[in-house]
Amino acid sequence: MCHVLAHRSTSATCHCRYSDAIAILEQDFLFVPEIKQHCRAIKMACSLNIAMCQLKLEKYADVIGICTVMIEQDPECVKAHFRMGRAHEALGEFVQAIKAYEKALQYEPTLVAATKAISVCRSQRKKQELQDRQKFQGLFGSTPSKKQD
Repeated sequence: MCHVLAHRSTSATCHCRYSDAIAILEQDFLFVPEIKQHCRAIKMACSLNIAMCQLKLEKYADVIGICTVMIEQDPECVKAHFRMGRAHEALGEFVQAIKAYEKALQYEPTLVAATKAISVCRSQRKKQELQDRQKFQGLFGSTPSKKQD
């Protein structure tokens, strides 16, 4: 806008208007509740988008960290719970994933993706437990048997 005004006015006027713009932009608008809430919503959306990108990049610890902060700020943030669940699931942390998905369902009961994810995680957890039992079977010797009288 100032570059258009420069053709009509002096350079000094243009600098003055830039200075005025800077003064206005530097004001702390966070004292106005509506603006503060709007800023918080924008920051939340940006952070959740970053978490989604990190999820795609398989940076699961970063996803969990971001989502933890978002949940601290808004415990009812369904996307944060869901994305945290995805990260835990990808890490093979099925118990934590199920908890995160259940929390998402608590706030959005019709979230079909969370219901399906819980089912998958329960199945994977059972598979993992069976593999662990087979892997460690006999590692500590035979299991004690009951004494019969």
